[in-house]
Formats: sequence, C-alpha cells, structure tokens
Amino acid sequence: MEQSSVILAYLTALRKTVRRRLVTYGLFAVVAGGVTSLLTVIALDWLFWLPPLLRTAGGLTFVAGFVGATLHWVVRPLRARVGIDELAAELERRFRALQDRLSSTVNFLERRDAGSATMMRQVIAETEQTIRELPLGAALSIRPLAVRGAVFATGLVVLGAVVGFAPEWSQTGLYRYLHPWGAIEW
Repeated sequence: MEQSSVILAYLTALRKTVRRRLVTYGLFAVVAGGVTSLLTVIALDWLFWLPPLLRTAGGLTFVAGFVGATLHWVVRPLRARVGIDELAAELERRFRALQDRLSSTVNFLERRDAGSATMMRQVIAETEQTIRELPLGAALSIRPLAVRGAVFATGLVVLGAVVGFAPEWSQTGLYRYLHPWGAIEW
C-alpha cells in the first residue's frame, strides 16, 4: 500500500503547516497586543498623570493580560492535539468531492483490519485520485496570518517611531511603570 504513505504523509505535512500557522498567528497577536497595550498605558499616564497605586494596578493588569494572551494564543495551540482524522474530517467539510472517503481512508490506514482488503484498496485508490484533483492546501487561508502580521508590523513601526522620535518620553514612561513610586516626572 504505497498509496497509504502518500496520503498520510500529505495529511501529516498539512497538520504541521496548520500548527505552524496557528503558533505564528498567536505570536503576532500577543506581541501586537502587548505593544499596543504598553503604548496605551504609557500614554494614559502621560495624559492623566496617574498616581503610583493606579500605575501599579495598570502595570499588573498589563502583565496579567500579556501572560493570559500568551497562554491563549501561543501555549494552547502548541498543546492542542489535532489528529489526522480530525484534519481529514475538516477537509471533507470543505471539499464535498471527498465525501466520507478521506476519513475512511485514514481509518483504514491506521487500523489495517478495519474492513475487507479489496474495499480498503478501492477506497484508498479513489481517495488518492480525488486528492490529486483537489487543491487541499487552499483550505488553509493565509489571509488571517497576513492581517495579523500587518498589525504586528504596524505596532512595531509605531513603537520604533515613538522610541526614535521621543526617546526621553518612552524612557520616562517605562521607568514610571518599572518604578511606580519613583520620583521621575514627565
């Protein structure tokens, strides 16, 4: 069953791509959100001259939010166990031409005693033929990752501009949050 290794290898590669994109998306989301939050917290302190206790609460909220976002957007996708059978079922939902054959093929390939040998060979051969004709990789849209990457890049550009054009402002703001009871003024 040479076909079996081709189908499983393809699905395994597709699963790795999904995982990589989820983690990359998560990293972009966490860093973009962190940069935006940091600039917002510092700007609010600059605008309203926050007292040390409120600055401390804001700093702790920022850290808690950053940790929570990292757990949600990066750690959770890393720990998720997406099986090949789940991926096959999702592909069947997106590509009606597969009907139930891809899940059946995965089932046959993982449990070689799942049915008659003739039926298994026929279903696997039909599935392989159908897979050749379908752009399964198109099920993975790059658009969400590209949008999140653009937001990430924009956040870094804004942070770089702030640090480049007003370094004393950003240093003062950062210092005020690292040492909320410090005496440094704007």
